[in-house]
Amino acid sequence: MCNNHADRDACIVEKVKRRYSFLKVQHKLQTVSHIHQFNCAVSSITVRWYDTPAPMVWVQTATSSQLMFNVAQGSGLTYENKRSRLWVHGQKAMIWVANQMPHQECERVTS
Repeated sequence: MCNNHADRDACIVEKVKRRYSFLKVQHKLQTVSHIHQFNCAVSSITVRWYDTPAPMVWVQTATSSQLMFNVAQGSGLTYENKRSRLWVHGQKAMIWVANQMPHQECERVTS
């Protein structure tokens, strides 16, 4: 995976951080930093943020549960995996989950 990467060492370090973060969340060794609920065009989503070495979120929809890692982008926060993408900026979010949820705009639910 990292053999063809321009900075192979940095690639390996990032992969290790992601794996470590995933295992901490999967085995419930990492507490949730904060939770936000969003109402979207077709459904609602719950996003749980974790303060792990590789920043990540756990996104739950009506039909799936997705783990996504932070990726560098412009404004807002972007999280993705191979099949999904979440973008959050202030009170708004956009989500896309392959084969399950088309691109949707969402609004944060305030309590």
